[in-house]
Amino acid sequence: EHYGGAYAAVKDVSRWKAEKLASTSQMESYRTEAWRENARKEWDAAGSSGCGLLLWSDPLYPERLRQIPDPPIFLYTRGDTSLLENTCVAMVGTRRSSAYGEQACQRDRRSPVPSRHNNSFRTGVRH
Repeated sequence: EHYGGAYAAVKDVSRWKAEKLASTSQMESYRTEAWRENARKEWDAAGSSGCGLLLWSDPLYPERLRQIPDPPIFLYTRGDTSLLENTCVAMVGTRRSSAYGEQACQRDRRSPVPSRHNNSFRTGVRH
């Protein structure tokens, strides 16, 4: 919102601190590209696990997800990404689920989603 887009923000890295968008150490980390090594490891791990990456700029990226505040810039995918266009039921994981939550998830996961309505079922974790 501040810049109107990611490219404009990246071009103005020297003003991030003055605009209270980042600390000095965050600015330096970006400038020196210290993040690249971890990003490369994550990219390689996704590829070797059979996952795909769907970038925010990809036409298949879900339009409704683009509209939320601070949407993820990419999604790990597996399977038929064209199903992302369908109405869906989604579940996002938790590290500390209750017994009831686990039972509900197992029950709902096994429930058939009527194909005549072009519905799909999605699961995921947000990092």
